[in-house]
Amino acid sequence: MRSLYLIGILGIGLIALSACTIEGREINLNQNVVTPPVIENENETSTAPSDGIYLVDTEVSVIRWRGERVIGNSHEGTTNLQSGNFTVTEGELSGGEFIITMTSLKSDENNDRLETHLKSEDFFQVETYPEAKLSITNVTKEEGLGVFTANANLTIKDITAPISFIARLSEAEGLVRVQADLSIDRTIWGVKYGSGKFFQDLGDSIIKDEMQLMVDITAER
Repeated sequence: MRSLYLIGILGIGLIALSACTIEGREINLNQNVVTPPVIENENETSTAPSDGIYLVDTEVSVIRWRGERVIGNSHEGTTNLQSGNFTVTEGELSGGEFIITMTSLKSDENNDRLETHLKSEDFFQVETYPEAKLSITNVTKEEGLGVFTANANLTIKDITAPISFIARLSEAEGLVRVQADLSIDRTIWGVKYGSGKFFQDLGDSIIKDEMQLMVDITAER
């Protein structure tokens, strides 16, 4: 089994969302998810993957994230996956679920103060909510080999909201790979610290609501 790697990246383009569930209540949203094109890997083949359930390698699996201020610096880092799998049907991605270990959140700067703050109640409150989850609900085939639009539910801090993103399924060296770039509005999941939508007079301390992610999953049956 090979690595599963998730990397933070900026996005372009908009895909509208419709509703989310907050503390068991259904609410309507007019939230957008940014989805840039997925970068091709020249070593990948055009062979359709075999049908079945594929398990990810959790030993080296990570999610890379990126957050930045409206004016000023940005931060990037990683968090690990506890488990994950996806299903291929007729050569196409048809479902999947991934559990994210929020307590493993790290910054590239090895900044203990920043990491402690991100794990606190101001941000992801990891002692109370140690896991996050992404569940793919349905997939629509798009033009291009292995390209599709995935609809999924993302759960952070026990708040579940639907997201949509462009992704690509491919095979290389007998392993199956799924890639997807997206950007989410963190405030939908109750991460409001430094948001200009909720706090006034922040000046240069305003933190962008959008948080960039890139999903890059390699797995085998």
